[in-house]
Amino acid sequence: MNVTVRANAETKRVLLGVGKLPYKSRRAIELGMKELGSNLVKTAQDSVINEPKYGRWYPSGSVNKLPRDNHRASAPKQTPALVSGDYQRGIHYLQRGNEVDFGVLANVPYARYLENGRARMRPRPGLRNSINANARNFTTYVQIALEKQLQQ
Repeated sequence: MNVTVRANAETKRVLLGVGKLPYKSRRAIELGMKELGSNLVKTAQDSVINEPKYGRWYPSGSVNKLPRDNHRASAPKQTPALVSGDYQRGIHYLQRGNEVDFGVLANVPYARYLENGRARMRPRPGLRNSINANARNFTTYVQIALEKQLQQ
């Protein structure tokens, strides 16, 4: 059985589209990674503010001579509680092609202790919780981006 393909406007368009497939698929992966990075940051920042905390209550007092309300700390395995806002503002991602670096900026030195814990404090893995919440979404982000790229 032989298949004959005659050159017309439609077949030329399909052949051009197939020729651009490696670029479009690479671009779709990059767009999917960008979407993943921004959603990782959004999930982590939202959970710092909105996730209910179950740790200890600290009574009101003054910190740095500023009055403060009662504070509820995070429990182990929870995303850290909002105290100063440095941890939440420091959450970021950096995309390099088809790779995403997700973490907390270096100007928040205590972030590694929150994430990994210490001898007298069990971990509060905010970044890991965000990754676990978004792990299944990555293929969806790439699939949606690939469909958009193939339609162009």
